[in-house]
Amino acid sequence: MPSGYITDDSELRQLTAFFAWTAWASIAARPGTSASYTNNFPYEPEAGNTPTGQSLLWSDLSLIALLGGIAGVLFVFGKFDYLEWLQLPGDLVFIVLGVVPMTIAALRCYLARCAEDGLAATPKSAHRI
Repeated sequence: MPSGYITDDSELRQLTAFFAWTAWASIAARPGTSASYTNNFPYEPEAGNTPTGQSLLWSDLSLIALLGGIAGVLFVFGKFDYLEWLQLPGDLVFIVLGVVPMTIAALRCYLARCAEDGLAATPKSAHRI
């Protein structure tokens, strides 16, 4: 934040109080548990903030619910023709491209890089000529 961005003393006190309370909440242990008020977030092993089992469980369940919800919406829109997506135009033409020189050049570059990384990862005694 640039110097002089906040000129009002009361706003500056409020901002520093916010920083102090959020720092305290991220590290202070909740009574009766070993987790902080933020469930040990952010992850910082040196400060003792490691994810709890409950936070991992609920994070996984929320991700599954999100993906399931997206799949459900896509299923409904795909199954029923609300937006008339199932009707393809008659002049739709698919063009199949073969292997172009750029694809070959990119593959050669990729394989050369893989070979270089493989040689760098092996011990020097394996490079006998």
